[in-house]
Amino acid sequence: MNRLRKWLTPPAAALLGMATVMSVQAASRPGEERPASITRLRSNFNADWRFQIGDAPGAKEAGYDDRAWQPVGLPHSFGIPYFQASQFYTGYGWYRKRLTVPAAWRGRRIALEFEGAFQDAEIFVNGIPVGRHRGGYTGFSVDITSAVRTGENSIAVRVNNLWDPTLAPRAGEHVFQGGIYRDVWLVTTDPVHVAWYGTRVTTPALSERSGTVAIDTEVRNDGGKAVTVSLRTDIHDPAGKIVATMKEDGRRLEAGALATLSQSSGPIMAPALWSPETPILYKAVTTVLANGRPVDRYETPFGFRWFEWTADRGFFLNGKHRYLKGANVHQDQAGWGDAVSNRAMERDVQMMKDAGFDFIRGSHYPHDPHFAEATDQIGMLFWSEASFWGIGGFGPDGSWMSSAYPVDPRYKAGFEESVKQQLREMIRISRNHPSVIAWSMSNEPFFSAGEVMPEVRYFLKDLVALSHKLDPTRPAAIGGAQRGEIDKLGDVAGYNGDGAALFPNPGIPNMVSEYGSTMLDRPGEFDPGWGDLPRTPGAAEGEGEYPWRLGGDRVKLSGPGLITAPSWDANSDPWGWSTMPACPNAAIIGTVRLIAASRRPNGLYKVSQRRCA
Repeated sequence: MNRLRKWLTPPAAALLGMATVMSVQAASRPGEERPASITRLRSNFNADWRFQIGDAPGAKEAGYDDRAWQPVGLPHSFGIPYFQASQFYTGYGWYRKRLTVPAAWRGRRIALEFEGAFQDAEIFVNGIPVGRHRGGYTGFSVDITSAVRTGENSIAVRVNNLWDPTLAPRAGEHVFQGGIYRDVWLVTTDPVHVAWYGTRVTTPALSERSGTVAIDTEVRNDGGKAVTVSLRTDIHDPAGKIVATMKEDGRRLEAGALATLSQSSGPIMAPALWSPETPILYKAVTTVLANGRPVDRYETPFGFRWFEWTADRGFFLNGKHRYLKGANVHQDQAGWGDAVSNRAMERDVQMMKDAGFDFIRGSHYPHDPHFAEATDQIGMLFWSEASFWGIGGFGPDGSWMSSAYPVDPRYKAGFEESVKQQLREMIRISRNHPSVIAWSMSNEPFFSAGEVMPEVRYFLKDLVALSHKLDPTRPAAIGGAQRGEIDKLGDVAGYNGDGAALFPNPGIPNMVSEYGSTMLDRPGEFDPGWGDLPRTPGAAEGEGEYPWRLGGDRVKLSGPGLITAPSWDANSDPWGWSTMPACPNAAIIGTVRLIAASRRPNGLYKVSQRRCA
């Protein structure tokens, strides 16, 4: 008998969704401001920046002359324009912008929300340091209230993408371009407000017949006096009808304090379930009252769904078995590098859907918040991955070709905290997305020096425990787990490459999370290379006890992933990454990527459309 291990979403948490900051009214167009009477104002802050490559002493000061700098808009990367470059710039870059603060904002809280800056960002307002964030793949919020003044203000951001032995990732076959390469938002609120990504939505029980909603809301009082805070949350169905209302009676919140207020609904009958075929979203609208006065309103889209991940029967969504068909997706694109638009992310997700897939592995770092919004709205299951990343053929410290885990004891504590910080931020930002079905701790962290592998295993256990604490509703996965005796440290194992052949029946929930990492000269023959899938026990009809490759009733495991759908272009100019179809009974065909950085589908993409749809 094989050891059985299941992942069941806990009864208290089958409902998950998006936790995006919204205003009282519908979201505005980029750059469009809303009337000052609205309690929460969120406006796009991407336009009219100036950029200078290299370090610029004095550039933080309000009076600094930046007229000779390059005018740019965000998202922006140090490497723009970018296409198949064999090298990339590492160093500093500066961004500057003016902000006019109206007198009507006096007494309000003002913040800048960055969705990502690679990878060490220092923020200055009128020459005053107001915040710093280390970590290139997760967002952060900076309170600038104390540094701004009515009238014109100077915003300056100093960014560097220097390799740092204490900053994750330490390694990876990728282009690590610097810059403010994701959106920035200007947010003003009352001093009493919902915190950054401050809602967490679950359900105590969910079935096709009914579900109940539970929501935890973090409310912060940045004012100078204690207030009595109460909440009202309305649940809206896809048509906008209110199907449940929750109220939280007043409680005292001291000045400078943060409190979590919990609410639960009654049964909601026959909720529309989220799935790739039915990507239906509901919305929780929370109103914060301070001393009886409405001061903030916060919207959280979400979706009803539950899942189960088993060792012997595979993956089930809403009670139905599902054979996952999907691809690894990187964020960079031709021309833009990593600095891609929200519309481009939507195109990537839609192209994967149109190829017949239902699953994306976000390789190998936390993706832009809008990417998960797109997987929610378009209908794709999403494996979200932290940035503990290794690379084969690593060498001594000094570049992204280093040991995934530090060898020098001086760097271990700082590196571990960097990974944990980014894991906490990834989960906080994306914890409510219904499309997210796993938090992955890593990709191939066994590419670490042999003498530190015991510490790697201990650290992965620590990350799994942290993930469970932050979000008990999802499994903590070990991505790239085919070496180093790390595959059973989490709830789900993601086996790359020959892991499918090495672990045909590992006794834990698992999937093939990456396949086809073969480099070939172009032009040339299209060869799948390693041949791992054909060598896997049970790969052929009627062969062995592990018919994981086959469709229909004989599927036992969850299915394979791919490398790589849109792929990265680092050092790729005569090279291409071969891929394999990820569909039941699909032909074994290798070719250059599924979709190139230019986003032109190739022959394999068309094969996938025929075989997978």
